[in-house]
Amino acid sequence: MILLVYQIELNLLVPGVLGKEMRLHPLNILFFTLATAELFGLLGVFLAVPAAALVQIVIDEFYLQPRKPNYAALDHEAAALVEGKKERR
Repeated sequence: MILLVYQIELNLLVPGVLGKEMRLHPLNILFFTLATAELFGLLGVFLAVPAAALVQIVIDEFYLQPRKPNYAALDHEAAALVEGKKERR
């Protein structure tokens, strides 16, 4: 009975609480825990949540919200380079 309660807590409650605190989906936490445990053993279990958070940040910053370049500044700099003048910033 104690083992059943422990398994429920470990597999359902902990990822839910960590997910809310770290703004990660609980399934992401479970996936990263299993994947890093398979790859790195016990060390992977401890590094699973920080790794999941890092992957989430990278996806958010570089995939979901790409940077919008300032085309006017780029055109101005390109024109200056074509004319042979190098601008200093």
